[in-house]
Amino acid sequence: MVLIRVLGRGVSKQASYSLQFCASCNSAQAGEVSMPMSLESTLLFSDTLPGGATWSHVLKRGTALRITDVEGGANVAAYFLNFDNRSERFNLPDTLKAQHTARLREGHVLFSDMGRVLCSITEDTVGWHDPIAGISNAGSIEKKYGKTTYRQCRNDWYQNARDGFLIELGKYGMGPRELHATVNFFSKVVVDDLGKMQYVTGNSPAGSYVELRAEMNVLVLLNTSPHPLDDALQYAPKPVELSVSRVPMPMRDDRCRTLCPENARGFVLTELYFL
Repeated sequence: MVLIRVLGRGVSKQASYSLQFCASCNSAQAGEVSMPMSLESTLLFSDTLPGGATWSHVLKRGTALRITDVEGGANVAAYFLNFDNRSERFNLPDTLKAQHTARLREGHVLFSDMGRVLCSITEDTVGWHDPIAGISNAGSIEKKYGKTTYRQCRNDWYQNARDGFLIELGKYGMGPRELHATVNFFSKVVVDDLGKMQYVTGNSPAGSYVELRAEMNVLVLLNTSPHPLDDALQYAPKPVELSVSRVPMPMRDDRCRTLCPENARGFVLTELYFL
């Protein structure tokens, strides 16, 4: 295990955090490491994402990202697209329609607008993740919690998911036109008979987790700002733990593949893409 301490500056709450890279030390030379090459599930990286912060990573095909709600009550807005072809993006309507659902949980997949599978939800201890309520913006955060600035509060200023995503997208040469539909992991929203969306508190206990297996090279953006419908009176976004592991490729009897015929076709199209 190699522990690297990274200190950063900027508007993000990620001003000081630890990165852990798991590697096997096969060299006699001190400090030289080589990444593990086993095809079994192998931890490659772990990190803690503070509340109100943004993170991005190109999740490679054959790896999985586990997100753990450390304290309970977290909200993680998530954005996905095919990194190798950035015109191929997460398609929320097809994801819900094809799988006959208005929530996401273990066994579901995230479809692209080309009918392929970006990621599969292979493990989930929550059972309900919100795909319909969208993300917070500067106006909604200010209206609910008041206005703060980085100059006044430094890393304790009130951040929002939309601005966090736009800043992160800029690192990849993208902007507002590339900001499309997202998912809110760990959050639950129900719709009443009148069509009104209601946020359900206490959906995610401490230690809950969800794991996403990448079926192609996927650009993943995460933000831990409060859910836009959260009725909490104080701005108190929760941290999450992130870990990336190498995992086996899905088999023919994989639960995500066999959930419904639409998923099976999505996996076939994805496999053809890599031939």
